[in-house]
Amino acid sequence: VELCKDVPQKVRKEMQALHFNKALDAIWELVTASNKYMDTAKPWELKKSDPEAMAHSLRVLIEALRTIAVLLTPFMPESGEKMLGQLALFSQDTNMASLETIPAMEEGKVLPAPVGIFPRIDVAE
Repeated sequence: VELCKDVPQKVRKEMQALHFNKALDAIWELVTASNKYMDTAKPWELKKSDPEAMAHSLRVLIEALRTIAVLLTPFMPESGEKMLGQLALFSQDTNMASLETIPAMEEGKVLPAPVGIFPRIDVAE
């Protein structure tokens, strides 16, 4: 959660300085931390044993995904829009300033069925 608060400031600073590669590095830092958090929290294992902990970990991951989607949108507009859509958010509802509002999602909100955003590359092809 702290990274979700810090990374947008880093990205804004780097983009203002036209250091786009450093802005992307900061976003990737959040992606990496989110992957590590998911591997550690293992929300899929908590469903029966600790539903509250599962819900908390999923809210943290959703916030991270929202932050990543908003920050990626200037670099990958279609992918950012798709990510926001899968979180039942849309670009007109969220922007860099909206990242200061946490939590992003009201409890009990139903999300659409997930679909792939980044196609898998078949090395054989």
